[in-house]
Amino acid sequence: MASYHADPGYAEGGMPKESVNFTNASIRAGFIRKVFMLVTIMLTVVAIMSVLPFVHKDIMTYIQHNGWLYWVS
Repeated sequence: MASYHADPGYAEGGMPKESVNFTNASIRAGFIRKVFMLVTIMLTVVAIMSVLPFVHKDIMTYIQHNGWLYWVS
């Protein structure tokens, strides 16, 4: 059974933090990478949905004749 220390220099398993290979910089870099990936995906979806009415005339006509769709979005 692993012993737990109250010392913040130890990871959850009782090993010293230096042997875990995670640093504040690597954790922050991973978090920023994930956030930017999500933002990129969301902007790509919004861009595709915005281009559809300009490319497909039937969708443009449907949106022009149904104002509720504009207000809901």
